Amino acid sequence: MKIDNIDYVQSITKKMTLNLSEVIKVQEYTLDELTSSIKDLNTDEKEKILEDIINNQLVELKDKSEEKIKNVFKQVDDITDYFIKYYDDNSDIVSECDDIANDLLFKALGKNNRKLELPINLSYIKNYCLSSTIKGNQLYDSLVWISLRLVAISYCIKYNDGLEEDKNEE
Repeated sequence: MKIDNIDYVQSITKKMTLNLSEVIKVQEYTLDELTSSIKDLNTDEKEKILEDIINNQLVELKDKSEEKIKNVFKQVDDITDYFIKYYDDNSDIVSECDDIANDLLFKALGKNNRKLELPINLSYIKNYCLSSTIKGNQLYDSLVWISLRLVAISYCIKYNDGLEEDKNEE
């Protein structure tokens, strides 16, 4: 019996170690890594890429139910927390950009009879959505964060739908 316990303990310890190593890997993700992929592009190219990402996600999500979207918000927050970036002036773009992404999405859904005609122009977000507390050096981080949130919402919905399908097959 003692040998079985030792094997069981080693098995659980190994599983815990593997899971911890996966967590440590994702803790190393940063928003800078996401923005670095566009940092060498000129302003027009950056804006076009981000505009396309935002529009693609809004189009993909606009037919989802509000309930399905709201059901993944906690999961999305947990995932995107790995990418939070802290600025020297202690500013936080996350909550503002989360609100902007959510608002754009709910407008695309037509919530409260508000409409958002797609595709949306990035200048709309820059001029009417971002507050004056967003500094110039935070503009692209903010736009990337909005994109990241929309991509994460879409991913989590697909992931959860896949889990439901697997459950139904059992």
